[in-house]
Amino acid sequence: MKIEHSKATLSFPCHPPTEIAWVGPEELLAELSELIIEHRSAGGVLLVVDQGVNRKGKTPYHARLIEGLAELTRLDSLILPGGEKVKQLATLRQLYDALLRRTVGRDGLVIALGGGALMDLAAFAASTWHRGTRLVLVPTTLVGQVDAAVGGKTALNWQKVKNQVGTFYPARKVLICPYFIETLSTAEFRNGIAEAIKTAFLFDPELVDWLEEHRPALLEREAGALVELSQRCLVHKGELTELDPYDRGKRRLLNFGHTFGHALETWGELRAETLKNPKQRIPHGRAIAWGMVVESMVSRLRGELAEGYLERLSDLLQGFGLPTQVSLRWVEEVEVLWELIRHDKKRQGERVSFVKPLKIGLAELASDLTREELEQALLELAKVEVE
Repeated sequence: MKIEHSKATLSFPCHPPTEIAWVGPEELLAELSELIIEHRSAGGVLLVVDQGVNRKGKTPYHARLIEGLAELTRLDSLILPGGEKVKQLATLRQLYDALLRRTVGRDGLVIALGGGALMDLAAFAASTWHRGTRLVLVPTTLVGQVDAAVGGKTALNWQKVKNQVGTFYPARKVLICPYFIETLSTAEFRNGIAEAIKTAFLFDPELVDWLEEHRPALLEREAGALVELSQRCLVHKGELTELDPYDRGKRRLLNFGHTFGHALETWGELRAETLKNPKQRIPHGRAIAWGMVVESMVSRLRGELAEGYLERLSDLLQGFGLPTQVSLRWVEEVEVLWELIRHDKKRQGERVSFVKPLKIGLAELASDLTREELEQALLELAKVEVE
């Protein structure tokens, strides 16, 4: 996938290509207005909007963006909460009901404007409504802009386990505007940074250098730095998607940190419900940061990880406020965590797969992770911080 003049096209078998564009507020509003007018009188249109989008920002660019969106979403819109809890059947029913009320047909359009979880839900609905209606994604979180909006995956959670139900259904367009990132919470911003660090360590030593050099600009959420980060990450995501669109081979490298990370997220969700304490939930970025460190430690214990890899990964994660030292509590809970890993969709039969890093820019898929290795890695990381 090549980016030219802030635009790119991503091909996907048996589907129209995805047009990706990096745009400013005025361009975004003009594009959305045109799409709504075009489809409102044809197959119908529904905007699915994350209720957290309308936070007040600091710049006139963000103010204009929010003002314009308020005008656009007075009609044809369904406002939903963001976050993982939106990816459930009850919310999907609301979305289907809204599509039916607005008589959206196969020639209609669903526009999802929000974070990764809301886009997962809206894309699943679009893929199944009338066996597929047009889809446009407008990611408003950093996770969406560096990863989730591109590649065609849709998802619902089931029985508290992430992404157990889903389809492959690429959007016709993805419109990326960096000014949404201005008002993200610190936790949401770090969620996206964790995914970007993952991409860099998997495929791109130069991107690791760039992240280290541009950390101040990214922490200030400068629009130019955010656009470059999005483009550099999505080039890799696009190339892998074109090579392995249905996630059967090399594309699964993007699961680095997710084997343990997703189990940790689910464990935190279960504890939050059991203890009636939402503080037990573990944000996605923190979970993936821990996941990358744990899976790197497994590789080190096998004698396969390059010298200095874990230290540099740890330094970069910590530089963005992400964690690297694990809790002894996880060692005590290793049986629970292992069972959650075994129920993850990434397993192969009875074998547990994970991404094994070897050096910066090189990793391989492995399907032989054992409970004993996981426990040993947790013990090593719980003893002392990575130096």
